[in-house]
Amino acid sequence: MRHLIYLFIMLGLLMGAQSASAQPITAYSLGVYNVANPTTPVTSWVAPISTWECNLPAPPAGPSVVANPRYVYTDDVDNAIAGRWCRLDLQAPPPPGGPLVALPWSGTATYELRAARENSAGVGPAATATERFTKPGTVRAAPAQLRLTSGS
Repeated sequence: MRHLIYLFIMLGLLMGAQSASAQPITAYSLGVYNVANPTTPVTSWVAPISTWECNLPAPPAGPSVVANPRYVYTDDVDNAIAGRWCRLDLQAPPPPGGPLVALPWSGTATYELRAARENSAGVGPAATATERFTKPGTVRAAPAQLRLTSGS
């Protein structure tokens, strides 16, 4: 009888440990925030894990402010090899041109990117990228020719 009770206790512990394990990541919730007003995202989207390229080496260190970022990297927690990373191409659809295409060109605005992992258990806490970014634009020169007419 004691062996049977011991067996049920061990099975209960194993089942509890199994249900508490982390579920695989299914997507990332991403949001872009203007540093001047960091409470409301300027734009946000969900990037399914299928849009990420994973099992990559660590990205190179960049400047503290990146102009027109192309990629966002995060640690690859589902990979058995420590130190591997996942990468999302910010210029790839959807939407056409990538998710940052909706941001206004600005010589003064600075943004930060926040991301949270999603899985079948829900959405985790968000993390903020260590680098901020800008989407600088340049003002074009004055028109070389400008004319007015009085009709057709």
